[in-house]
Amino acid sequence: MKRRAPITAELKRLRLRQLDAQLRAWLPTAVAGRPREGWAKAIREALGIQVTQQARKLRIAPSVLTNLEKSEARSSITLKSLERIAESMNCRLVYALVPATSLENMRREKAMRTAATTISRVTHSMRLEDQSISTEATARQIEDLTNSLLDEWRPELWDDE
Repeated sequence: MKRRAPITAELKRLRLRQLDAQLRAWLPTAVAGRPREGWAKAIREALGIQVTQQARKLRIAPSVLTNLEKSEARSSITLKSLERIAESMNCRLVYALVPATSLENMRREKAMRTAATTISRVTHSMRLEDQSISTEATARQIEDLTNSLLDEWRPELWDDE
């Protein structure tokens, strides 16, 4: 059996940047928010479709549709059910996880926090031994460790602090 070559750091960076570019288009939609009653009910009512009409099209009881709409408003509907409802109104279900910032920024910020925590432990020990270093030297060490963490793609980066 042929073994797959490990994914290089450069390939991982490329994938991250491609996904960041793809997600950028979603950022404006992330702030729009869902209607309080949920998209399914809001669109059905905006189109003027009665519960009984939509339920008949979906081949379910009107009470089931009402329960599905309520479950969407509570964020407990399944994607499959929501997709069926959307298709019955000639809509598409669009699904994405939209980060608050770019994935690249998320990694950098996490690496910086991890590096700062690590370096502060070391500088604290050194200070106790009266071997402290300058603020500038500490900042350089944090930056160097941050870059190292980013280059190495170590999964420990995401371990809880």
